[in-house]
Amino acid sequence: MKPKNKIYLKIFLVGLLIIMGEIGWLTLKSPDFLIQLGLNYKISPISATTSIFTSQVLLSQFDGTPVSSTAEQIPEVLGVMIDNHPDARPEAGLSQARVVYEAPVEGGLTRYFALFNSNQVVAKVGPIRSARPYFLDWLAEYGRSSYWHSGGSPDALNLIKQYSVWDVNEFFFGPYFWRSSDREAPHNLYTSSEKWHTLIAGTPHDPLNWAGWNFSRDFSASVSSSEVADLRIRMYGVGWTYDSDLKRYVRFLNNKLLSDEAGQKILADTVVVQFVDTDVIDEEGRRTIATVGEGEARFLRDGRMVRATWKKSDRVSRTRFFDVSGKELLFKPGQIWIEVIPQNTLLEVSS
Repeated sequence: MKPKNKIYLKIFLVGLLIIMGEIGWLTLKSPDFLIQLGLNYKISPISATTSIFTSQVLLSQFDGTPVSSTAEQIPEVLGVMIDNHPDARPEAGLSQARVVYEAPVEGGLTRYFALFNSNQVVAKVGPIRSARPYFLDWLAEYGRSSYWHSGGSPDALNLIKQYSVWDVNEFFFGPYFWRSSDREAPHNLYTSSEKWHTLIAGTPHDPLNWAGWNFSRDFSASVSSSEVADLRIRMYGVGWTYDSDLKRYVRFLNNKLLSDEAGQKILADTVVVQFVDTDVIDEEGRRTIATVGEGEARFLRDGRMVRATWKKSDRVSRTRFFDVSGKELLFKPGQIWIEVIPQNTLLEVSS
């Protein structure tokens, strides 16, 4: 090659490297830049390629949000039983829970099972109440996570031992809880991230190993979906309304906007209604709930509702949700609420 041609080749290569560097910088700064170039940019369930190079955005399999390392993709989770008695309202820390299950207990009331990433900083969580058996089956979907409660039904306490649950019962772990003086017992028991950080750091436990839901930022309208902006579960006095500005669901209780003790609205990115078989089993009104098997569901995200089914093959497997064609539904990254309701419960929806 002639010297002159070698010079041209070097200039070309240097220019190409500069251009590629600029594209890489713009891509990292704004992933939508790839879309403008006509390149295929898609979020996958666990990780997403966000540049034409090999760098990746890693997503938590707990709530689908970005994390900074592979170790954070499967976080340490803890579950807290939170009171929903009128004397317990407003609750503390509920707006910060990443996943919440609401299910019926005795007396026509429901109870919240709030799941947190153990790395979160939450000043106050509660009021904390007693354990019930079916919450253990949902806890099992998150590996050997700790279960924070105060006492429980006889069945629940027996199963906690049988399943070798990492049990954080206030009866035996009193220093990790406190009772406030501004409310009457039993609606005044609380914990905090400071408490659970201390306990988890000082307690040897098994490595985490669990599979979460699949997530996607984009929602492909299912054949069984329709526009639904408002859903009401009259049995619970609960309403979820899609806020098109926030692009999230806002929770109402007894037709009033629900906020927690800190004044924060209760919001969700995905709301699932799961119909289950349930029976009253004693004079106290305690219930059984069929958590394993399959049944109907409604899946809400981005202002649309999908008529769906749920399936859970055994106690420790993940409950998954499918549209009428059998395709698994993808959760929107962010906060998730699962409303567990008895079969044939009336839902009211409006667009």
